[in-house]
Amino acid sequence: MDVTNLSGTDLHLPEGRQAGQPGVTNLSGTDLHLPEGQQTRQSGVTDQGLGLETTDQGFLVNLADWNEAVARRLAGLNKIELNAERWEIIFFIRYYYQQYKHLPNARVFTKAIARELGETKGNSRYLHKLFPDGPLKYACKLAGLPKPPTCL
Repeated sequence: MDVTNLSGTDLHLPEGRQAGQPGVTNLSGTDLHLPEGQQTRQSGVTDQGLGLETTDQGFLVNLADWNEAVARRLAGLNKIELNAERWEIIFFIRYYYQQYKHLPNARVFTKAIARELGETKGNSRYLHKLFPDGPLKYACKLAGLPKPPTCL
């Protein structure tokens, strides 16, 4: 089945799938499965006038849609001011996801940051200061990544 997204690009859904069901094909043609119960919806997020599809919790559906302008808009919608410290964590989680092809749980996330960026940044206090409502969840959201399976 072919569906056209907001950018006018044809999306090819797997056999038997319909638009709006969990599991949407992203722009690279690979199947992106949303966690059970998450639905896609059109949000007010735009990038240079292009509407972007998000989940009901505001995570980007198409990973390929992410760029720094999108991150700034997502941050604004979540009332988060992006500074150098937050960008460092956002770029770190994108790098982690690209390298390992999965998202860590909060403990592994913190330890990985400590290993790569040092103990002063790889601890819960520092990360909660940057993202009080959930460091892993909001770092992933602003990085254009899926919602981590361990986050509520």
